[in-house]
Parts: sequence; C-alpha cells; structure tokens
Amino acid sequence: MASIDTKELSPAPINAASIKLSPVKMPSSVVMPSTARVASHKLFCSSSGGAGFIVEAHGDCLMVEPSNQFNFNAWINSKTKWLKVLEPGTKTTIEIFLLSLDSNTAQNIWVRFADTTLDPPSETTKHFGWKIIDADLFASNADGITQKITDTGINLESGPQKTRLRAVVNPGIDIKFYVNDVLKVTHTVNLPDENHYYFHTQVRVTAPTFRTTYLGRILIEKEYAV
Repeated sequence: MASIDTKELSPAPINAASIKLSPVKMPSSVVMPSTARVASHKLFCSSSGGAGFIVEAHGDCLMVEPSNQFNFNAWINSKTKWLKVLEPGTKTTIEIFLLSLDSNTAQNIWVRFADTTLDPPSETTKHFGWKIIDADLFASNADGITQKITDTGINLESGPQKTRLRAVVNPGIDIKFYVNDVLKVTHTVNLPDENHYYFHTQVRVTAPTFRTTYLGRILIEKEYAV
C-alpha cells in the first residue's frame, strides 16, 4: 500500500491580521418550528363517552370516530400540557391540517389548545382554536371566564380535503385565525393568558350516526425578537 505524506495534508498557517470580517445582519425575528405527529401514542391518550369508538393512527394521520349513538363522542389529547406554548412578547403560530370529514352534518368538533381536557369540552376554559358545528367552522378562544367565538364564513365540505387551520397568537394583543392562508377572523378580547396547554380534539355526534374525522400533523412555530 502506498504511503501518504501527511505534510501535504496540513493546512498552511493563517495570518489572522489578513482576515477581513464582514458585518452580519441579524434577522428581526427567529422562527423555531416544532412538528408533532398526532399518531404518536407516546405523546397522546384517547378516550370516549361511549363504547365502540375508534381513535387510531393511519400513517401520519389521526382518525377519530365516535360510536353511532346520539351524543356519543371520542377524543384525543396530549398526555401532559405542552410547556410554553405561549410566552409574553413572543408570537406563536399553531397550524393543523384537516384531511377528511366523512360528513358535514350532525357533529360538533373541537380542535384546539386548552388548559383542560374536560368532557364535554368547556367553552370558557382558557383555550384557542376551532370549533366545527355541522359544516360551519368557528374561531374560538376564552380567558377562563368568557368565550369569544366567531363564524369564519367557511362551510367545510365532506370528504377528503387539505384544509389548513392556522392561528397566530400575539399574547395579550390578538389572535389571528387563517384558513388556507387567508385571514378570516381576528380576536382581541377574552384572550387566554396561560403559558402551557394540552392539545385537545373531540368529535361528538348529534344524531345516531357515525362521523369520522382525519387530522394531519400539528405545527408549533415561535417567533422570537432578537
């Protein structure tokens, strides 16, 4: 085997005085993305208000299906609160994909971040997110006493879809709710001031029929001022 002269691999000495440093422009904000797969059983737990429900992973999708009995439900939530979802002076973006609704009638669906996981979901517990009543998509938040809920003007279709639900929270100032990147609602009152939240989704049927919901990935993105 041929030998290698290591001297040839050594770098030439550097004259520090000859190095010119260019100024580096720092960005006005730093975005810290974090994605959680809702299908991970290590992060989430599920339950139901009646037998025969299904909450299971389908690849990177989550299927939530209550039993076909009036007022039965199925839900999933994070096992613990996710820490520092909201921080004063820091904008937080939450983004969730709604991938399929097998129907757009006889259902109430909550997809949100909340400080409790009560059954049925409390409308006034500190939270922000979305509520679906039949086909109507609402933006919702509450401060622990009063809820602010507004119709987004979006009527969701049944069947496969890729509806992007996004909330941008500027703590103490406002929450902007987007659907497929279009701003639909801005709330400036009854804003939650909790820092830590559960991710919580519940599907409740309002007729004796099956209703199946599929969700995609959850994105949490934080923007820090530099």
